[in-house]
Amino acid sequence: MDIKPGDKFGKWTVINEAGRTKDRRILWHCQCECGKERNVVHRYLLSGQSTSCGCSRADDVAKPGERFGKLTVVCIQRKEGRMGRLCKCDCGNDFWARTDTLLEGKSTHCGCVKHIYPHIPEAKMINEEERGHILGKISMSYCDMVRRCYNPRRGAYHNYGGRNITVCDLWLKDRNSFLSWALLNGFKVGLQLDRRDNNGNYSPENCRWVTPKENTRNSRNAKLNEDMVADLRKRHSEGIPQKTLCEMFGMSASSVSLIVNNLRWT
Repeated sequence: MDIKPGDKFGKWTVINEAGRTKDRRILWHCQCECGKERNVVHRYLLSGQSTSCGCSRADDVAKPGERFGKLTVVCIQRKEGRMGRLCKCDCGNDFWARTDTLLEGKSTHCGCVKHIYPHIPEAKMINEEERGHILGKISMSYCDMVRRCYNPRRGAYHNYGGRNITVCDLWLKDRNSFLSWALLNGFKVGLQLDRRDNNGNYSPENCRWVTPKENTRNSRNAKLNEDMVADLRKRHSEGIPQKTLCEMFGMSASSVSLIVNNLRWT
C-alpha cells in the first residue's frame, strides 16, 4: 500500500517523505494531533504499530473528576502545543497544568495558597520554603470538614451532616480563622482533625489534631451496636465498596473488612 502526504494513521497525519533509516527502511515525517512531529517508519504506519507520538497513553491518567491536592481535573486540554489538563481549584479558579506535574505532585493548587499567608500573622512562624505546603494541607482538612457536613453527595455525609454535625460560624464564614487556629493548636503534617466529643460540632473548643491511630480510637467504632453493624453489612451486600463504607461509618478499612467478613460482631 502506498502512503502519500495527507494520509491519516491513528493520530498521525503524513506530511512528507523523510528519507530512509540506516537499514534502508522508508521514513515519513508525520504530525500528531497533539502538535508533535516525528519521523515514522513506513511499515509501522501500515501495521498500526505506531498511531501517535505517545500522547494517547496520557489520556488514561489524570482523568476528569480526579483530584490532585486542591485541583480537580475538568478536561484534557492543549495549551501552546502541549497537552495538559484544565483543572478547577477549590478556591474557584480555573488552572491549566501539565499532566506530569499533576502526577508528580508538583501542581496541587492554582497558586491561591501562596497568597493566603499575608492575611494570617501566624503563618510567619513557618519556614518560607514549607509555608505553601503546610497551608495547603490545612486547607485540604478545612475543605474535607465542610464537605462532610454540608455535601450530601459525599460518602461520609451520612456520618456527619446526616447526624446534624455542623461547622461553627466562625470557621464556616472565614477559612483564615481555621488556618490560624490550626497553626496555634499543634498542626503538623500527618496529623488529622478530630472532635473530642463525637456528637459535638466542629469548633475551636471541640477540635484538636491527633495521629491517625488516635483518631481511629476516638471514632464511633467503639460505639457500634448491632443495628449499625447490620446496616453496614446490608449496604455492603448492595454493592457499596468498602472504601465508601469506611467514610460513611467513620471506620478504618481493617474494621470494615472484619465486619463484612463476619469476623467481628457475629
